[in-house]
Order: sequence, then structure tokens, then C-alpha cells
Amino acid sequence: MERFIGYARVLALLIALAGAWALVVVHEPTSSGAMLDAVVAHGRAALAAPALWIALGAAIFLTLLAQGVEHWAHRQPIPDPHYVLSGETTVPQRRGHAPGPIPAILDDHTPHEPHAVRNAGAAGAELRIEAEPTPTAVPLYQHSDMVILVDRLLRDASTRGASDIHVLPLDLESRISFRVHGDLQPVMRIPHAHHEALARRIKVMARLVVYRADQPQDGHFNLETASGPVDVRVSLLPTQHGEKVVMRLAHTAAGIRALDQIGMPDALMGTLLRLLERPEGLILLTGPTGSGKTTTIYAALQHIHRSRGGNVSIASIEDPVEIELPFLSQTQVQAETGFDFAKGLRGLLRQDPNVMMVGEIRDPETAQIAIRAGMTGHLILTTLHAESTSGVFNRLIDMGGEPFLVASAVQACLSQRLVRRLCPDCRTAGEPAPAAVVEQLRTRGLDDVASLRFQHSRGCDSCNHTGFRGRTSVFELLVVTSRLREAVTQRLPTYRLADMAREEGMVSLLDAAIARAAAGDIALDDA
Repeated sequence: MERFIGYARVLALLIALAGAWALVVVHEPTSSGAMLDAVVAHGRAALAAPALWIALGAAIFLTLLAQGVEHWAHRQPIPDPHYVLSGETTVPQRRGHAPGPIPAILDDHTPHEPHAVRNAGAAGAELRIEAEPTPTAVPLYQHSDMVILVDRLLRDASTRGASDIHVLPLDLESRISFRVHGDLQPVMRIPHAHHEALARRIKVMARLVVYRADQPQDGHFNLETASGPVDVRVSLLPTQHGEKVVMRLAHTAAGIRALDQIGMPDALMGTLLRLLERPEGLILLTGPTGSGKTTTIYAALQHIHRSRGGNVSIASIEDPVEIELPFLSQTQVQAETGFDFAKGLRGLLRQDPNVMMVGEIRDPETAQIAIRAGMTGHLILTTLHAESTSGVFNRLIDMGGEPFLVASAVQACLSQRLVRRLCPDCRTAGEPAPAAVVEQLRTRGLDDVASLRFQHSRGCDSCNHTGFRGRTSVFELLVVTSRLREAVTQRLPTYRLADMAREEGMVSLLDAAIARAAAGDIALDDA
């Protein structure tokens, strides 16, 4: 192919030299003005000659043909993420690209692979993958390769039920991982030389600034999968070796779950339903990012709509709007224009709502507006980052809320966690807890653990040999009583409020987790 390209270039050079020779011989210019006139006349004569167009067309055709044949000869399909490839082989250098290791994929869910060695021992057994050299692996050079790669990553993540895709740039390579059931699982490695092209493709899909790589960017795009539409939220952050990319997948087709579908115990759900019937006050949810707080709030809003019908006005201010709900008005925060939660909440209060959902209390101004709104005839559901339900009160006080206002406005606090659910197909018979665990739990006030039996799973095909299938929630609900209101007004420390709440009948998060483990829903280690 290089020989054909050389021939085309030589032909173009000969045409240029022949034109220059004819210009000098035929016109014989004697001055700069005569030279200019000669060039114009010679150009007109050359353009009128069919031989010039034929030669020029032949040169262009040969060049394009040679380049196309070369591209086709070097192009091979992207290795599918369902196969394990060697990451040690090196590839020859191409023009404009540095050499690097072949992309490697570390797959942990393909039992059909002969080199996948699985430890089918106790619950949570580790999966060990031994990569084998594959001569068909090729580097990713072309833009279309990145299109295929990103599409396959999104498709595979959706199939596995992953909630996030992480692309971490390092010195020599970029590592791609899926977050499945809360655990970050490595999936693929690509040479660092191709990380910029991968990030650029994701930016194009999220409609972000492609050339900007020195500041964080956020965006989203919609994706159609076999299981339905998925909303993909993209976050890029500059690091030392490039932009780290995280894509969060939200399956919007799943819709809103009902309160009885999120794993809430019957007694706790009955208490929460009575709280949702109140006309005013704050109900705060707390927990780490990704613990399912928004899902619980959406389920509560749906219950309010169904129980009260069209007699209630519901509005929300969110960042971002994760699922569009047909029975309320939803407002998106626009931080770049100065439209934050405080301004949005202040505007919502002028819309005469009965129930409001505030995505998060982040600043003192939002906290104070929400507290006052909860005392003036509005039921507000919102989230707040605190260490526990009992820590919500002092967190609000630290954000500028008056203790007596906080005690009067807050009706209840709900804390929740997402825990991996044991696979029902490979759960084993219950066994007593290890002595070390029993002693550790006794130091936390749980004395009856020794009499309980806990199940574990060994892994099977239905759970991809992980021992877990899906996740469930564990809750802690603190209902504010008159005794707790007095304690909050006196600004008692958080641990005193927690002890007092347990005396008032609150089931702690640890007690709830141990109960779920004893019921065979989750593993004792996760509890």
C-alpha cells in the first residue's frame, strides 16, 4: 500500500514540474508583471486541457484507494467484554499513536470460560480470573473503535445491573470498572494513549465541551437498552493522568416503587404512613450517597398522591430530576445561573403547595427556610447528610437553626442503607455466629445474638457465582416525641438523643440489620 501511495505522490510531483517547465518555455516571462500575466494565461490554458484533470483525478483516486485499503487491512473488530484478553502483549507503533499494551478485560461473570477459576467455598467467595494470551486482540486506534467500545460498555453494564461505570486514568493504562450491588468490579484495561479518545466520545454523547479538560464537567444522555430506557449521568474530573469519568445509570423504565416494595418492615411502614398523613412538618432522610433515599421519597410522594387524590398540591426542587413523575411539578436546580435550593424553595412557597420535596439541604439558608416552612402548614420531605437519625438535630442546629424551631418542625428522621441480598437459590442452612462476632455485638448491647442462626450463600449460575442477587434496604426510623423535643431544645449531644430514642422504641440500624441477617435476607458480615 505504501508503494501505491508513493506512486501517486510521484505522479503529482511530475505534473507540477511539467507545468512549471511549460510556463517558462512557452511564455518566457522577463519581469514580475510578465510572470504574473504568464501564470494567469498558463493557468487558463491548463484548466482547459483534459489531460490535467485526468492526471489529477488519477492521483487523488490512487491516494484515497491506497489509504482505504490500508485502513481496512489493519482494522479488526473490538474484543468483546465477555472475553478475557492478555494485558501483557505489546503492539507496534502507528503514525500518531504511541505503542501500548493490548486492552485487557477482566470479566467475572462468564462461567463458560475454561480459564475462569472459581472458588465455590463460603459466602462471598472470591473469584479469580487467570488471563490467557489471545492473538486476535488489537489496539484501539480509530474513532469508530471508541464508538463501539463505549456502546458495548453501556450495554454490558445495563445487562449486569450495574449502577455506575468508572473510568480511572493511570500512568500507563486506564482501568474501567462496574459498580454492581455496591461493589466496584474491574472489567477492562486500555492503554493510556487511548484514554483521551474514550473521554472525548463520552463528552460528545453527553453534549459537553470536548476540548475542555481542565475543569469538572457534568452532563447526561439517554440510552435505549433491551430492558428499557436508561438515563446516563456523566461526571468528568481532571486528574494527574487525565480526566476521570464516572457514568451513573438510572433505569427510568422501572418506574416508582411502592413503599411495600423497598424492603421496609410492616411495623415501620405503618408508622411512616401515619407520618405522611400529617399536614405539616419535616420528614428527613439521611444516609450515604447511593443508599436509596430518593427512591424512598418518590415512593412516599406516590403514596400521598394516591391516598389524598387531587386534593393535594405536590411540588419538588431537585438536583437532578432523576425520574419524571406525572402527579407533581418538578423543578431542576441550575447552579450555573444561581438558581439553587434556597431560591427554588423560596419560589415554591409562593406556589401554595401542600407537600414539597427538597432534594437536599446543603446550606444554612435552605435549612432555615425548610424549618420555617415545616411550621407553617407544609409537609416537607428532604434529605440531609448526617451520621445517624439522632445526628440530624444537631446538624440542623449547626447550620443555623434555632433549637426550639428544629424541635418543633422535625416530625421524624429516617436513616437507610442498601445491603446485598443473599441469592435465594444457593443459600445454605443457618449456622451460629462466630464467637468473635458474638463478642463484638455484645459490646454494642446485643446479647441474644448467640441464639440466632445466620445463612450464607456459596454461589451459583443464577447469581453469577457471587452469592448475591440484588440489594435490599435496612431502615432506622426516629419519631420525634415530646421527650425528644425537650432534649433537642436543651441541645443534648447526639449519643444522648440516640439512647433516648431507643428508650422510646426506635429500632437501631444495627438491630434492624441483625434481624434481616437472622431472617436469611442478608449476610451477617454485611450486617
